Amino acid sequence: IDAGTILHYDGTKWLPVPNPPTEALQHIWGSGPTDLWVWGRYAGLSHWDGTSFKAPLTETTQTNLRAGWSAGPGDTIFVGAMGTILHRSP
Repeated sequence: IDAGTILHYDGTKWLPVPNPPTEALQHIWGSGPTDLWVWGRYAGLSHWDGTSFKAPLTETTQTNLRAGWSAGPGDTIFVGAMGTILHRSP
């Protein structure tokens, strides 16, 4: 099964991003080009810093995250099943 590809538009063409998450992804949220989050139903939360994706946050792998919102870089809230609320702040 192909989990898909994550591409970045550089103003001229679409290019694959380095080190993309390998889990099936369903959601994306970000506050800007250096603060992008992706996750799936059972995929860990991964962060794009403008250069590459950082490894999924291990504490988020089984939380079944459903939505995310950001007030700006580093200040992000994610919610999931069973009342899960995650807050990442600077």
